[in-house]
Amino acid sequence: GAPIPGATVSVPGTNIGTATDIDGKYAITVPEGATLVFSFIGFESRSVEVGNRKVIDVTLMESAQALDEVVVVGYGRQEKVNLTGAVGVAGSDRLVNRPVANVAEGLQGVIPNLNIEPQNGDPAQSPAFNVRGFTSINGGQPLVLVDNVPMDLNQINPNDIESVSVLKDASAAAVYGARAAFGVILVTTKSGQKGKVSVSLNSQFSLAKPIFNMDPITDPHEFVNARNIANIRTNGVPTYDQDMVEGTKRWSENPIPENEWGVVDGALRFYGFNNYQKDIMTTFAPTQQHDLTISGGGENSNYFVSFGHLNKDGYLDSDRNENFKRYNVLMKGDFQVTDWLKLEEKVIVNTRRSDKPYFYNWDVNINSLARVNPIMPIQFPDLPHYLEPGDREQYERYIGMYFGGTNFWPYLEDGGRSTWTSNDIWL
Repeated sequence: GAPIPGATVSVPGTNIGTATDIDGKYAITVPEGATLVFSFIGFESRSVEVGNRKVIDVTLMESAQALDEVVVVGYGRQEKVNLTGAVGVAGSDRLVNRPVANVAEGLQGVIPNLNIEPQNGDPAQSPAFNVRGFTSINGGQPLVLVDNVPMDLNQINPNDIESVSVLKDASAAAVYGARAAFGVILVTTKSGQKGKVSVSLNSQFSLAKPIFNMDPITDPHEFVNARNIANIRTNGVPTYDQDMVEGTKRWSENPIPENEWGVVDGALRFYGFNNYQKDIMTTFAPTQQHDLTISGGGENSNYFVSFGHLNKDGYLDSDRNENFKRYNVLMKGDFQVTDWLKLEEKVIVNTRRSDKPYFYNWDVNINSLARVNPIMPIQFPDLPHYLEPGDREQYERYIGMYFGGTNFWPYLEDGGRSTWTSNDIWL
């Protein structure tokens, strides 16, 4: 009995039409013998012959065909007719058979208002999720549920996911209480389907290429001159003396070991160039993914078994490279015992292993690649003599040792490892 504002009232086959006002009222002039069609989204249209009547009131019925669609909400399912909140949905086609290390990479840019911010390139680091943008001065993460159980999405094999629903506003997420203040991400994993046994094996190999947003100077003489010009404009004095200018020029014109080192005021001086980025960063980083699934079912039962393996290397061109491994096992079984009793069993086993160089602080990790002085000496050289002929025996014990400074190479080679293994079993 409530009025419907904005309902369409028209004469079919003509351009005669109008819309109801906020009280559901309308006025229209029609030709003799006309028929009026009343329509509104979500309701069944109704046709009425005008005849000799001057006032025609109608009641529209809700369209069951459009509103019977079932969506996942809360701890169960709900018909769309009863759903008042904003919900975004992504199917398994967004995640299956894609070279992504975790679910978050596959969901980026897929669901409107779901913002995903990777912490860094480490697949072991869980990204930050945000629904609707800025939340509070303290930030806020949405509640993430995998088959109605709170879980880290980073642990889940993307190929095991059937659908992802994002409850964006308070009305849709109210069933979860205070934990849903910043939205809810509902993940539903795959289940077995009625039919013959189905076996699927998927293996893929992908290569990722690191990208630098800078073009470093590879000529030490060019670098020295540029720094001198800049420092003269700032402070009035050059950064490097004339010997450094001539020494780097000599090495640039003839890059042989004899021109790489010299002695100035009783100290060893380096004139050469360290192609630091090329020596540390690899050209391509490989990733391997393997997934095996077995599923099937009958009249009163079904099962789904999945085995997944991810092996991802980092971007370091060294036997000290980063490595991340993930193993996933998912076993599900549903049994309809009676008309009123259904048993659902699920076993999840997730194992993650991370092995990478220990990062001591921000200025001696991989980020320092963009700031390292190209003429910074890295390792003590192997020379016939050092400060004067005949002193090799005095200094040869230092050959291969590292100089100081914000240099990642020593930490990569001799700085130790940061390793951990995480085992999760869900019954």
